[in-house]
Amino acid sequence: MTTDRLQWKVLTAASIAGLIGGSLTSWLLNAAVAGAARGGGHARLVRADVLRVKKLVVVDREGARRAEISAESGTGLIRVYDTQGKPRVVLGVPGNDAALALYDDTGKVRVAVGTGSNNDYLRMFDQNGQIRVGLGIQGDSSALAFSAASGILRAVVGTSGNEVQGLTVYDSKGKTREMAALTGDQPVLQIQDGSGKVVWNALR
Repeated sequence: MTTDRLQWKVLTAASIAGLIGGSLTSWLLNAAVAGAARGGGHARLVRADVLRVKKLVVVDREGARRAEISAESGTGLIRVYDTQGKPRVVLGVPGNDAALALYDDTGKVRVAVGTGSNNDYLRMFDQNGQIRVGLGIQGDSSALAFSAASGILRAVVGTSGNEVQGLTVYDSKGKTREMAALTGDQPVLQIQDGSGKVVWNALR
């Protein structure tokens, strides 16, 4: 196998980093912000074996909203609020997908987990909203990605079926500098300079 083909396969696994999260995270963010902006009135006490409502608001002893269960446009949502009225946990099921987002006390998402059709992911964010760690599975490929505080991808460990398992390391500009991979039973180690030129290669 040529080094160009090997690099392409390793980077294919690395590209999963861009799929970790996807539209579900954005959907959760919008849902939580919209929910936090809406006020909730206090409903009277209802006792029944079956209660059918479009929205259920749970309040504490002071009447402050602490949780919501709602169905919006066919989407089931559960939101949990802190004592300051900020959403801290949002769980949603849009269609056949499912997603969970955790927020800090400033309202910024810190962890997002989701599962959908042939695509599962975990994303962890820093205080500035940058994705620092991402784990994703798509089909027979999976990847674990690490990013710097600047948001630039720095390292990816990935596997593509039974063909390629490898590690790709990037510099501060996001350029590939080192690749270590095992394709089949053949190990390869490659080092590149800042321009992408291969300066050292070991193929066994």
